[in-house]
Amino acid sequence: KGPSLLSAGVEGFLADPKMIVLSGLAVLAENDNWQDGTQKDQIPVFLRPNEDLEAALFIELPPGGYTVIVSGVGDTTGIGIVEVFEI
Repeated sequence: KGPSLLSAGVEGFLADPKMIVLSGLAVLAENDNWQDGTQKDQIPVFLRPNEDLEAALFIELPPGGYTVIVSGVGDTTGIGIVEVFEI
């Protein structure tokens, strides 16, 4: 989350986050604006971001260790939150 943190009173939020999911050095998935994702329709309605600039992914992963990198588009900085849900 980035822009939606404003509604929680968080100042200095990441205005336009992007995220990358890695397994080791292999990029498994990435997203900038959640509605541009190829599997956006698989994200349950109650988990869909309210802000178009949020990054979100629906990805099936086997058990294991993964890395999620969140950064700002255009090298911007700010506060962000990563949430992971098993559905």
